[in-house]
Amino acid sequence: MISIPLTVDAYLALLVVWVNFVFAVLVLIRTSRTTLYIIFLFVCISNIFWNMGDFLFYFSRDQFWFYLSLIGSGMLPGLMFHFINTLVMRERKNIHWTLMAYLFSAVLAFSAPLSLSHAGIKQFVDSVYWNILYLVLLGPFIFTSLSMLFRALQKSPTKEERSRLEYIFIATLIAVLTGLTDLFQLLKIPIPPMGHLGGLIYSSILALGVFKHRQAYDVFVQMQMKLEALGEMASGIAHEIRNPLTSIRGASNLLANELKNIKNPKIEEYHTIITEEIERLNHILINFQDLSRPLKLEKEPININKVLEKTVKLAEMGILKMDLRLELDKNLPMVQVDAASLKRMFP
Repeated sequence: MISIPLTVDAYLALLVVWVNFVFAVLVLIRTSRTTLYIIFLFVCISNIFWNMGDFLFYFSRDQFWFYLSLIGSGMLPGLMFHFINTLVMRERKNIHWTLMAYLFSAVLAFSAPLSLSHAGIKQFVDSVYWNILYLVLLGPFIFTSLSMLFRALQKSPTKEERSRLEYIFIATLIAVLTGLTDLFQLLKIPIPPMGHLGGLIYSSILALGVFKHRQAYDVFVQMQMKLEALGEMASGIAHEIRNPLTSIRGASNLLANELKNIKNPKIEEYHTIITEEIERLNHILINFQDLSRPLKLEKEPININKVLEKTVKLAEMGILKMDLRLELDKNLPMVQVDAASLKRMFP
């Protein structure tokens, strides 16, 4: 059975509704329509659904409002994970994990209104198993969000960035701790329910962090948009270059087949150089295509002497026709490096 919480908690829920309504209005009139602010707007809307549903349920005892509240509380973990992931993971956005968080949130959230028309789903939502599933499916995303924030705080290069992250971290920590008290109540664990009080506190701290550092977030959002635009442009350029590069590789292989009967070691050597340089160009294109992401390094055991010998060979084959002499230590050990990056060090 669903228990009716204290009246004081009901008025706290109503206060959370009004506070989040104000925050939502401020987002609409004071911020840009970019991903970070849109997610925060939906966080406010989810808080409104959750708390308004609980407030109306407290006094009407109509289960419709209780199930409406579960839509808001069910979607909050997915939204917060997306918000923190967008804020912290600037290079990698973990799109697949974000979609999974939204999927799990949506399954739980929208199972509640479906229970109004299906007795089996209603029995599940009213039981302890819904809450256990909530913890099992969404708990990892909640605690991963805290972990991402904690790591970002440790690595923050400036005091201003640390201050921005501290607001989000404290708000998320309060939301998790107070939200767990409500779940424990439903699991018949004797802990005072503090979900609505926590909702008021964490909403206020989160909004304070967002609006206090709005200018910094605007700069961050603009940088993200520029990086995304550069990434799209780089992808197009890389595609245009890769097409003739593929043709060169094919023509080189055909030429090598035509000349394979000529017993000249220089032909095989030149073909090997062409093939390796095409692969190096392709590697550069891959990194150029992923302009907004971290550089991909593929480390392998490399003999530096061989890299230098091939680099000199390319220089000798160039337009200037230089004659170079190498003095190498033959006892140099193998090193673990990215071959393409090392070759760029010896132009």
